[in-house]
Amino acid sequence: MRKGCWTLLGIVVISIGFIAASATAAEYKMRLAHMTPLIESHAKAGVWIKDEIEKRSKGRMEVQYFHSFQLGNTIEITKKCQMGMIEAAYTNGNILPDMAPEFGIGYCPYVLDSYEKWTKFLANDELRNELFQYGEKRTGLMFVDQMWFGRYVIASTKPINTFEEVGKLKFRCTESQINLDWWKAWGVNADTMPWPEVYPALNQKVIDGIEQSKTAIHFLKVDDLTKYILHTDHVVGTWYIVLNKKWYDKLPQDLKTLVVQVIREASAQARVAQLYDECRVIAPMKEKGVTFTPLKPEEDAKFRQAVKEKVWPKWREQIGAEWFDKVLEFVKDVEKSPPME
Repeated sequence: MRKGCWTLLGIVVISIGFIAASATAAEYKMRLAHMTPLIESHAKAGVWIKDEIEKRSKGRMEVQYFHSFQLGNTIEITKKCQMGMIEAAYTNGNILPDMAPEFGIGYCPYVLDSYEKWTKFLANDELRNELFQYGEKRTGLMFVDQMWFGRYVIASTKPINTFEEVGKLKFRCTESQINLDWWKAWGVNADTMPWPEVYPALNQKVIDGIEQSKTAIHFLKVDDLTKYILHTDHVVGTWYIVLNKKWYDKLPQDLKTLVVQVIREASAQARVAQLYDECRVIAPMKEKGVTFTPLKPEEDAKFRQAVKEKVWPKWREQIGAEWFDKVLEFVKDVEKSPPME
């Protein structure tokens, strides 16, 4: 009899626990993925997105945030989002031109090559919406906002000061075609390799250098090996947060609004944080023995001319002449206007 009572009590306790868990379980789930570790502002923003959505939805939406290559690299993460295996992803502006050629305008060197140009571009509803609509049309993903990971510089294990010296070294490159094209224009047959292989390749002298932002170079400890920075500042590295459109369309309106609002707030904060990070890494990099070399005007002109002659015409055709020219005219207007305070 006593054994039967204990069994019955156990069933009741389990049932109550199950009912309580069911009552508090989230109605909706969003899985967000990013390849980067939680050491850069854009990656840290994912934690804030998770916390804010869960808090503001009062538990109706649970957010799981996968970072640090937990779900693969950027290409793999983006494909998972397209397939509905996850609901949200950070996708890199570097790979997007191969998926949506119109995004090549953001990775054509010396076009949208400054934070000021991107800030004004994002503030221009017509241009911003047109770019994001191209992304949705080509990929099926909903583009919500953009974050930055820094202006590209060339980092190497050997001193470099000139255009000709760059052409004599071995550099790593992403698999992106536009990235390969501008290295080729600079006289370099770059080696494509995934990011996790970069440090060992530098250490083993398989390559002499990379192009990357100062923040990534420092936070990911690449400056342990690359002691020479050449300030080409040719591209701004960008991340976009995208959503699986089918999942988003099924959300109730209040949660649709909430998800977009939180992502946009986080993106704006991350962009500001990137400006701060880019300044604060310089001192510790110098302490590690890193030398920063600004390009002389005549050398800067060589880098720009090579790109304008060999990269712009090809990608103007691929991007679409109308879109390319439209953004280029916008950029020229920005360059003529007073600088932002």
